[in-house]
Formats: sequence, structure tokens, C-alpha cells
Amino acid sequence: MHAQKLSTHCACFQILLYLSYSLYVNSFFSFPVRSSFTKIGYVVFAMKPYSLLIITDNVALRERLETYFSSIPLISLLPSGVDGPSGVVQAKLYEPDMMLLDMLMPRMDGIAVLRWLQAENCCRNTRIFALSSMKGEEAIQLGESLGVTYQIQMPTDEGLIFSRMMDFAPDRDGSIKQYRNRMRENDLNLQIDEAITFLFRHMGCPVNLAGYYQAKTVISYCVRNRGKAIFLSKEAYPYAAQIHGVNAKQIERNIRNFIEVTWTRGDMKAQHKIFGNTVEDAKTRPTNKEFIANLTQYTIRRLNKTLS
Repeated sequence: MHAQKLSTHCACFQILLYLSYSLYVNSFFSFPVRSSFTKIGYVVFAMKPYSLLIITDNVALRERLETYFSSIPLISLLPSGVDGPSGVVQAKLYEPDMMLLDMLMPRMDGIAVLRWLQAENCCRNTRIFALSSMKGEEAIQLGESLGVTYQIQMPTDEGLIFSRMMDFAPDRDGSIKQYRNRMRENDLNLQIDEAITFLFRHMGCPVNLAGYYQAKTVISYCVRNRGKAIFLSKEAYPYAAQIHGVNAKQIERNIRNFIEVTWTRGDMKAQHKIFGNTVEDAKTRPTNKEFIANLTQYTIRRLNKTLS
């Protein structure tokens, strides 16, 4: 009898101990940030997560974003809006901290959603990030006048979307400032994108071509998978095709066209520095494979300098 009471007391003590530990652990958010090419560091913040509403009729994009953000403890994912009308209902119901808004939707596009929110005096404190493939300055200015915090050029990587969101997230208790600084220093995806963008700008690459963004995606994939043999047609192109919503053959053609236009209009001196003797008036442009391989190596060297 005495042994049974002792066993019961021990079981109750274990339950109380477990609950106390759970409350302590759940009061913090622990999530990974890249500290180098191979190591992952952890940053812990005691802060309330940001509520996020996704509004898009693009099923593939919505599922990708939901999968990505549902795995981030700093984000509390709300039920998504599957189009403009359902999106405004969710926005009025939840008044989210942040919103990802697809600007190109049928029936009720992003501009119509923004006008409705403004007319209803809704989501005044929400950070709204417009997802759009439109590059016109007028479209960007119109969005900003209707409450857009930042326009994210699509298609792009989910990690970069999250990085931009954290750049503009409301800082409730000062801890997000620390996170922003660490993320800028350690976010590998962001560093890769910035390194490739620098090289493209240095070479005078035209930004108005689909191949510009698709080449960035392919080079980024090769950098992240450096050290292993990569077959462009079997791995990198299909990966980019999935990101950009086209097929692998279109990726290959668009990058080829992008290289040709770059060689016609770009900075020949900068191109010669990167590609050596393959860049001469009497010689043709590099192949897709040569272009991607050279820029992958340049990007890796630039990142190594940054991380060292």
C-alpha cells in the first residue's frame, strides 16, 4: 500500500515536472539561421510570433508558401485566402501582422483588394508584401500609395520572401532588431542572391528578361550544391522550372537568350575579366554550362571572402 502511494506521488511529480518544462520551452522560439556553408546556428527569442495571411489564387504558389511558413516558429500561419474575395474576408476577420498578397488574380486582383482594405479602414497596421511579376515603376508606386510595404519580384525563393518580411516586421520589444542583424550576416540564401546580383550588375546583365531571374535560380542551386557533380538538364533546370512555373526546356532557352543579350549589350570589360578568352569580338558567347559554371565559382569565392 505504501509502495503504491509512493509510486502515485512519483508519477504526479513527473507530470508536474514535465508541464513546468513544457511551459518554459514553449515560451521561447528556437529556429535555425545559417552561420556558414556547413554549420547551422540557433537564435532564441522570447517573443510572440507574427500572424501571416497569404492571399493568392495560384494553388502551387500557395501550397509552397504554406509549407515553408508553417515550419517557421516565428510565424503563425492563418487560413489562406484562395482568391481576392475570400482574402478580404480573412483580412477583416484576423487583422494579421503581415500579409503576402498576389497582385495578379482574376475577379479581384491585388489592387482591388488594397482598395477594399483602405475603404473599410482595415489592416491599417498590417505589413503588406505584394507578390508580383510586374516591373513597371507606376505599378509599384500605385501599390505603395494603397498601403503596400514592399513589392517582391516574382518568382523568387521562399527564403528571400521571409528575409524581406523580417526587414519590415514590426519590432515589438527590440529583439527583432537583433534577429535582423543576425539574419543579414548569416542567411546563406540572401548572401547567395546578393553575390549573384552583384556579378550580374557588374557584367551589365539586362534585368527585363525572364532568363535573368531563371539564371539566378540555377546558379544559386549550383552554389548550394557545390562539391557534387550537377547535371543541368536533369537537376538544375527542372528545379528552376518548378520555381518559375515553366518547363526545363524553356529555362534552358531563356538562359541562352539572356546570355546572348548580355554579350550584345553588357560590359565587355567585366565579362572578359570573368570569362577570359571566351569573350572576344571574334569569338562566340559562352555556352549555358560555361556561363553557369564560371559564375558559380565566382559566387562561391565571393561568399568565402564574406564568411572568412
